[in-house]
Amino acid sequence: MTASLLYIEFAFFILLCVVALYNLRVKPASGLTWRLQPSVLFIIVFGLYTSAMPLSRLMGQSELSDNDLEFMLAHVLAAFGLVAGSYFGGHQTRLYTKIEIHSRREVKIMLAVLTVAVGVLFTWRTLYFVGFDPRNLLERYRFEQEFLESNLGVSDKLLVHMVASVCTFGLIFWDERKDRIYRAIIYATLALVAVVLLLRGNRNPFILLTFPALGVVMQNRPLMLKQGFVLFLVGYAFFQTIAIVRNVGVINREDVDFHLEYYDPLRSELGTSYKVWTAAQTTPFFNERRWGATIFADSIVNQVPATFWPDRPMTAAAKLSFYYYERAGEEVFGLGYSPVLEAYLNFGIYGLFPWFTLFMLALVRFERFLEGRGIFGLCAWAALLPIVINIQRIDAAVALKLYTSFILVFLLLQFFFCALAGSRHVRRAVLLSGTARKAVFRSKF
Repeated sequence: MTASLLYIEFAFFILLCVVALYNLRVKPASGLTWRLQPSVLFIIVFGLYTSAMPLSRLMGQSELSDNDLEFMLAHVLAAFGLVAGSYFGGHQTRLYTKIEIHSRREVKIMLAVLTVAVGVLFTWRTLYFVGFDPRNLLERYRFEQEFLESNLGVSDKLLVHMVASVCTFGLIFWDERKDRIYRAIIYATLALVAVVLLLRGNRNPFILLTFPALGVVMQNRPLMLKQGFVLFLVGYAFFQTIAIVRNVGVINREDVDFHLEYYDPLRSELGTSYKVWTAAQTTPFFNERRWGATIFADSIVNQVPATFWPDRPMTAAAKLSFYYYERAGEEVFGLGYSPVLEAYLNFGIYGLFPWFTLFMLALVRFERFLEGRGIFGLCAWAALLPIVINIQRIDAAVALKLYTSFILVFLLLQFFFCALAGSRHVRRAVLLSGTARKAVFRSKF
């Protein structure tokens, strides 16, 4: 009986996610078409993280638990909120805002030099840490964890943000047809840093690096159902294989004996939502309500760097990890987090629907506001893409800090390459197919 109820809730959850996506379709358009928007990506990734547990049960890879029904009920209520928020937010339009930059040749060369410099600097710092022996990049993931926890690792993560921001800015700054050589420099830089990250088994910085640039490239290209489904299957197998191999190191990949259970979604990154929900139920603060404190107050406090505030209060996800592992007498690692868990801890089970309604409505309106606000707005829009993925596994305070780091770099780039260099831009309303419709207006940075 429990299994039947679980699968009914799961089917209903999938139906709600499909309806929410349907609300965000491109209209008018032939067939079911979407644009790569943060709101669309959030619903897809949210559905994947939530589906890990019921899919694992269906595959027979894990046993039913007493927490399953409550977990699915909470996510069904959240999905109801996504449907309502996407409905009031309205469907997508075929018109999007294209930015055309008019700049001097020397300014473009300066941006190209900066792009190469940050890519080379990241690679050099990585090779420095491994003793300039690239074979050490192939060691097991424990080596990577020790690196990220060091002072050098913190600077390294900031460099990933810098590379991602500069490359995203450059893809908007340089015209797709006129500046192909400059754009090729960006793709080469992205490829170099991405290979280094993947060899180290570092998936999260890889997402932070690639998705803003992917958003800019895919802005005028429609997303289709078939291509999206195939991309998901390939992407899941790819990233899960990285997770399996990195535990022993790429250099020892022949020692890995692949089995079906290794691809159990509950054992992968997608199982984070269920695992943290189960872990949080064992804590004394599971039934304590914070009434938005972890979402709003913690987000403001967390903006202060730990260097200036050594005793800065921990965020919600950090508190959960410390309590869970220290009580078990184990070494403390990041346990992860979930947007549904954070909403539940703040507002309770009855607050899930209204919170996710407001969240989705705000996200839809915010992404449309940014997309029509020039080069900085488009950069900020693109930076939302990795954030809506990361918020499935981190708390709101850390997610906002990640987003703020992107925004600060974009502001510096716009100030230097646009305001000081005297570059001009034109915003055009362009059809999704790529046909220019009309010039909206001209303005100076």
